Amino acid sequence: MIFDHLYYSFSTSNSNLLAVLLQVNRYSGSSHREEENPIVQFFYIFMSIILMLALVFTILSIFRDFILHFLFKIPQFSMLFRYTPKNLRFAYKVIGCHIVVSDAGDRRGQYMFLISYLKRRFPKVERLNLSEIPNLHSYYPKTHEVYVWLNRHFKEEEKLQFIDFMVDLAFYNEKLSRRELGLIYEAGKVFGIPKIEVKSILTMRYKFYQDKRRREQEHRRKTRATRRPKKNLKNEALKILGLTQNITDFDVVKKAYRNMAKKHHPDRFHNDSEQEQEKAHERFTEINTAYEYLEQVMK
Repeated sequence: MIFDHLYYSFSTSNSNLLAVLLQVNRYSGSSHREEENPIVQFFYIFMSIILMLALVFTILSIFRDFILHFLFKIPQFSMLFRYTPKNLRFAYKVIGCHIVVSDAGDRRGQYMFLISYLKRRFPKVERLNLSEIPNLHSYYPKTHEVYVWLNRHFKEEEKLQFIDFMVDLAFYNEKLSRRELGLIYEAGKVFGIPKIEVKSILTMRYKFYQDKRRREQEHRRKTRATRRPKKNLKNEALKILGLTQNITDFDVVKKAYRNMAKKHHPDRFHNDSEQEQEKAHERFTEINTAYEYLEQVMK
């Protein structure tokens, strides 16, 4: 009876297995006549065991990750964890979450940067589950295991790319905490990247953001110095935000500001030329200046 069930379950899925089953079935049909033959009985039992092992192997291959992580409590980023685009993106999410929660400041901008980066970096992977990101650092507290897993599969340029990702995310709000710095240095150590090279990356990125801030401040100063007479400032600010002069509700101004800031945020132009990036910074500063002025005169 057991053999019959196995026969019908597997005969349609594998041609080689079907041939073996037909051979075994021929023996099993004559088993009633040759019960006293121990060789036939042994062969029948042996093939049944082989079929059972094939069934177990098939189940394990399908549910491998679930069984290892949830039933046997094997760490997800162990040697047995497969290297796939989905799992690689998951590693990025875990480390990215650790960096974000290491910053005591406003994390919303960093979360948005992380989500945007993952969508660009893994466009062909299935839809991103955003709800799990803020809690991943609690479920996977050991970042070292993630780094070791990445190091096992990464090429040299991919290791540097991952360090760049960590640095960009950490510097997003132009501040770098000790915890963030420790995470970056730990990754460099596991990847075999000299500490002096990691420091060089951090220094260059720090200078970039310092120059960015300086350009914004300089443009803000020039904008204020060339303002028109005071009676036209409000209308000019409303015009910058894409609003008409008869707007009196500040909630409308706030909504317009959010839309304009999102549309003209400098991070959307980070792949463009340096000249285009500078124009984007100037436009973004102009929008912020207009909003700050309207906030003072309309509230």
